[in-house]
Amino acid sequence: MNSNCVIELNGIDKKYRQKKGFNKVLKNVNLKINKGEWIAVVGASGAGKSTLLNILGLLENPCRGTYLLDGREVPKKSKYRALLRANKFGFIVQEYALIEKYTVKENLMLPFEYNTVQKNTKLEKEALIKATLSLLNVDNKLDEYAYNLSGGQRQRVAIARALINNPDIILADEPTGALDKDTANLLIEELKKLKSFGKTILMVTHDNSLTQYADRVIEIKEGILLDKRDSIE
Repeated sequence: MNSNCVIELNGIDKKYRQKKGFNKVLKNVNLKINKGEWIAVVGASGAGKSTLLNILGLLENPCRGTYLLDGREVPKKSKYRALLRANKFGFIVQEYALIEKYTVKENLMLPFEYNTVQKNTKLEKEALIKATLSLLNVDNKLDEYAYNLSGGQRQRVAIARALINNPDIILADEPTGALDKDTANLLIEELKKLKSFGKTILMVTHDNSLTQYADRVIEIKEGILLDKRDSIE
Protein backbone atom coordinates (compact mmCIF):
# COMPACT_ATOMS: atom_id res chain seq x y z
CA MET A 1 0.00 0.00 0.00
CA ASN A 2 1.13 3.54 -0.70
CA SER A 3 2.81 4.79 2.50
CA ASN A 4 1.25 8.20 1.86
CA CYS A 5 -2.27 6.72 1.89
CA VAL A 6 -4.12 7.70 5.07
CA ILE A 7 -7.56 6.24 4.25
CA GLU A 8 -8.49 3.29 2.06
CA LEU A 9 -12.03 2.02 1.52
CA ASN A 10 -12.56 -1.30 -0.23
CA GLY A 11 -15.94 -2.60 -1.39
CA ILE A 12 -17.98 -0.46 1.02
CA ASP A 13 -21.74 -0.99 1.00
CA LYS A 14 -24.26 0.78 3.23
CA LYS A 15 -27.99 0.13 3.36
CA TYR A 16 -30.83 1.13 5.67
CA ARG A 17 -33.90 -0.91 6.48
CA GLN A 18 -37.19 0.51 5.25
CA LYS A 19 -40.79 -0.66 5.54
CA LYS A 20 -40.39 -2.50 2.27
CA GLY A 21 -36.92 -3.99 2.12
CA PHE A 22 -33.70 -1.97 2.16
CA ASN A 23 -32.44 1.29 0.71
CA LYS A 24 -28.87 0.79 -0.51
CA VAL A 25 -27.19 4.17 -0.08
CA LEU A 26 -23.59 3.27 -0.95
CA LYS A 27 -22.65 0.58 -3.47
CA ASN A 28 -19.20 -1.01 -3.66
CA VAL A 29 -17.31 2.17 -2.81
CA ASN A 30 -13.54 2.03 -3.34
CA LEU A 31 -11.54 5.09 -2.37
CA LYS A 32 -7.93 5.94 -1.50
CA ILE A 33 -7.08 9.24 0.15
CA ASN A 34 -3.52 10.48 0.56
CA LYS A 35 -2.13 12.46 3.45
CA GLY A 36 -2.50 16.19 2.82
CA GLU A 37 -5.08 15.76 0.07
CA TRP A 38 -8.18 17.99 -0.15
CA ILE A 39 -11.14 16.12 -1.60
CA ALA A 40 -14.50 17.65 -2.45
CA VAL A 41 -17.50 15.30 -2.56
CA VAL A 42 -20.43 16.43 -4.70
CA GLY A 43 -23.74 14.95 -5.78
CA ALA A 44 -27.49 15.40 -5.60
CA SER A 45 -29.37 15.41 -2.30
CA GLY A 46 -29.85 11.85 -1.07
CA ALA A 47 -26.99 10.49 -3.20
CA GLY A 48 -25.06 9.27 -0.13
CA LYS A 49 -22.56 12.09 0.45
CA SER A 50 -23.22 12.53 4.17
CA THR A 51 -23.38 8.76 4.68
CA LEU A 52 -19.92 8.45 3.14
CA LEU A 53 -18.63 11.20 5.42
CA ASN A 54 -20.15 9.47 8.47
CA ILE A 55 -18.43 6.21 7.56
CA LEU A 56 -15.11 7.98 6.97
CA GLY A 57 -15.48 9.71 10.36
CA LEU A 58 -16.30 6.42 12.13
CA LEU A 59 -19.78 7.63 13.05
CA GLU A 60 -21.39 4.74 11.15
CA ASN A 61 -20.32 1.22 10.24
CA PRO A 62 -20.54 -0.03 6.67
CA CYS A 63 -22.65 -3.12 6.01
CA ARG A 64 -19.86 -4.64 3.94
CA GLY A 65 -16.26 -3.87 3.01
CA THR A 66 -13.07 -2.83 4.77
CA TYR A 67 -11.78 0.51 6.05
CA LEU A 68 -8.04 1.01 6.51
CA LEU A 69 -6.80 4.01 8.49
CA ASP A 70 -3.04 4.61 8.33
CA GLY A 71 -2.70 1.12 6.86
CA ARG A 72 -4.58 -0.68 9.63
CA GLU A 73 -8.10 -2.01 9.48
CA VAL A 74 -10.45 0.00 11.68
CA PRO A 75 -11.67 -2.15 14.60
CA LYS A 76 -15.35 -2.98 14.96
CA LYS A 77 -15.59 -2.31 18.70
CA SER A 78 -17.17 1.05 19.39
CA LYS A 79 -14.79 2.11 22.18
CA TYR A 80 -11.77 1.83 19.88
CA ARG A 81 -13.59 3.64 17.12
CA ALA A 82 -14.45 6.43 19.56
CA LEU A 83 -10.78 6.80 20.51
CA LEU A 84 -9.73 6.98 16.86
CA ARG A 85 -12.49 9.47 16.16
CA ALA A 86 -11.40 11.74 19.02
CA ASN A 87 -7.71 11.59 18.20
CA LYS A 88 -7.68 11.67 14.40
CA PHE A 89 -10.70 13.63 13.17
CA GLY A 90 -12.16 17.11 13.37
CA PHE A 91 -15.79 17.53 12.32
CA ILE A 92 -17.33 20.69 10.86
CA VAL A 93 -21.10 20.28 10.53
CA GLN A 94 -23.81 22.64 9.36
CA GLU A 95 -26.00 22.05 12.44
CA TYR A 96 -23.32 23.39 14.87
CA ALA A 97 -23.99 20.65 17.51
CA LEU A 98 -23.05 22.92 20.42
CA ILE A 99 -24.29 22.23 23.95
CA GLU A 100 -26.69 25.09 24.55
CA LYS A 101 -26.28 25.31 28.34
CA TYR A 102 -22.47 25.48 28.08
CA THR A 103 -20.40 28.57 27.47
CA VAL A 104 -18.21 28.81 24.39
CA LYS A 105 -15.18 27.99 26.52
CA GLU A 106 -16.89 24.93 28.02
CA ASN A 107 -17.91 23.69 24.57
CA LEU A 108 -14.32 23.98 23.37
CA MET A 109 -12.96 22.22 26.45
CA LEU A 110 -14.88 19.05 25.56
CA PRO A 111 -12.58 17.79 22.75
CA PHE A 112 -9.62 17.79 25.15
CA GLU A 113 -11.44 15.32 27.43
CA TYR A 114 -11.67 12.72 24.66
CA ASN A 115 -8.23 13.19 23.14
CA THR A 116 -5.83 10.58 24.54
CA VAL A 117 -2.81 11.68 22.50
CA GLN A 118 -2.35 15.32 23.48
CA LYS A 119 -2.09 16.04 27.19
CA ASN A 120 -2.30 19.80 27.67
CA THR A 121 -2.30 21.68 30.95
CA LYS A 122 -5.32 23.80 31.80
CA LEU A 123 -3.42 26.97 30.88
CA GLU A 124 -2.34 25.45 27.55
CA LYS A 125 -5.94 24.46 26.79
CA GLU A 126 -7.20 27.96 27.58
CA ALA A 127 -4.49 29.52 25.41
CA LEU A 128 -5.37 27.21 22.49
CA ILE A 129 -9.05 28.04 22.85
CA LYS A 130 -8.42 31.79 22.84
CA ALA A 131 -6.03 31.57 19.88
CA THR A 132 -8.44 29.46 17.82
CA LEU A 133 -11.41 31.70 18.59
CA SER A 134 -9.31 34.74 17.70
CA LEU A 135 -8.58 33.28 14.25
CA LEU A 136 -12.33 33.17 13.66
CA ASN A 137 -13.05 36.57 15.22
CA VAL A 138 -15.19 35.26 18.10
CA ASP A 139 -12.69 35.47 20.95
CA ASN A 140 -14.94 38.08 22.58
CA LYS A 141 -17.61 35.36 23.03
CA LEU A 142 -15.46 33.13 25.24
CA ASP A 143 -17.78 33.28 28.27
CA GLU A 144 -21.05 33.60 26.35
CA TYR A 145 -23.58 30.77 26.55
CA ALA A 146 -24.19 28.96 23.28
CA TYR A 147 -27.91 29.78 23.30
CA ASN A 148 -27.08 33.50 23.16
CA LEU A 149 -25.01 33.25 19.97
CA SER A 150 -26.18 34.17 16.49
CA GLY A 151 -26.15 31.56 13.73
CA GLY A 152 -22.88 32.82 12.29
CA GLN A 153 -21.24 32.93 15.72
CA ARG A 154 -22.38 29.38 16.45
CA GLN A 155 -20.81 28.13 13.24
CA ARG A 156 -17.53 29.88 13.98
CA VAL A 157 -17.43 28.29 17.44
CA ALA A 158 -18.25 24.90 15.90
CA ILE A 159 -15.36 25.37 13.46
CA ALA A 160 -13.05 26.28 16.35
CA ARG A 161 -14.11 23.12 18.19
CA ALA A 162 -13.25 21.01 15.13
CA LEU A 163 -9.77 22.54 14.91
CA ILE A 164 -8.88 22.77 18.61
CA ASN A 165 -7.19 19.35 18.86
CA ASN A 166 -5.12 19.86 15.71
CA PRO A 167 -6.63 16.77 14.01
CA ASP A 168 -4.94 15.01 11.10
CA ILE A 169 -8.18 14.73 9.12
CA ILE A 170 -10.90 17.39 8.76
CA LEU A 171 -14.38 16.21 7.74
CA ALA A 172 -16.60 19.09 6.63
CA ASP A 173 -20.28 18.55 5.79
CA GLU A 174 -21.60 21.61 3.90
CA PRO A 175 -19.25 23.79 5.98
CA THR A 176 -20.27 27.13 4.43
CA GLY A 177 -23.99 26.36 4.07
CA ALA A 178 -25.11 28.51 7.01
CA LEU A 179 -22.37 31.15 6.84
CA ASP A 180 -22.30 34.71 5.62
CA LYS A 181 -19.74 35.51 2.92
CA ASP A 182 -17.08 36.88 5.28
CA THR A 183 -17.26 33.89 7.63
CA ALA A 184 -17.24 31.47 4.69
CA ASN A 185 -14.08 33.13 3.37
CA LEU A 186 -12.49 32.86 6.83
CA LEU A 187 -13.26 29.16 6.93
CA ILE A 188 -11.82 28.52 3.47
CA GLU A 189 -8.64 30.43 4.35
CA GLU A 190 -8.30 28.36 7.53
CA LEU A 191 -8.78 25.12 5.59
CA LYS A 192 -6.16 26.23 3.05
CA LYS A 193 -3.76 26.91 5.91
CA LEU A 194 -4.45 23.47 7.42
CA LYS A 195 -3.78 21.83 4.06
CA SER A 196 -0.45 23.65 3.84
CA PHE A 197 0.42 22.03 7.19
CA GLY A 198 -0.23 18.58 5.72
CA LYS A 199 -3.76 18.04 7.01
CA THR A 200 -6.21 15.92 5.01
CA ILE A 201 -9.57 17.52 4.18
CA LEU A 202 -12.77 15.85 3.00
CA MET A 203 -15.52 18.30 2.20
CA VAL A 204 -19.11 17.59 1.16
CA THR A 205 -20.59 20.56 -0.66
CA HIS A 206 -23.39 21.73 -2.94
CA ASP A 207 -21.40 24.90 -3.68
CA ASN A 208 -19.48 24.29 -6.91
CA SER A 209 -17.35 27.38 -6.30
CA LEU A 210 -15.67 25.57 -3.39
CA THR A 211 -14.44 22.70 -5.55
CA GLN A 212 -11.72 24.96 -6.99
CA TYR A 213 -9.78 24.54 -3.72
CA ALA A 214 -9.81 20.74 -3.86
CA ASP A 215 -7.06 18.55 -5.28
CA ARG A 216 -9.69 16.07 -6.40
CA VAL A 217 -13.45 16.19 -6.90
CA ILE A 218 -15.47 13.00 -6.62
CA GLU A 219 -19.16 12.60 -7.29
CA ILE A 220 -21.65 10.23 -5.70
CA LYS A 221 -24.42 9.26 -8.07
CA GLU A 222 -27.12 6.88 -6.83
CA GLY A 223 -24.71 5.45 -4.27
CA ILE A 224 -21.86 4.93 -6.73
CA LEU A 225 -18.58 6.82 -6.42
CA LEU A 226 -17.38 8.44 -9.63
CA ASP A 227 -14.33 10.44 -10.51
CA LYS A 228 -15.73 13.82 -11.54
CA ARG A 229 -13.88 13.57 -14.86
CA ASP A 230 -15.89 10.43 -15.66
CA SER A 231 -19.28 11.68 -14.47
CA ILE A 232 -22.11 12.34 -16.90
CA GLU A 233 -23.06 15.99 -16.70
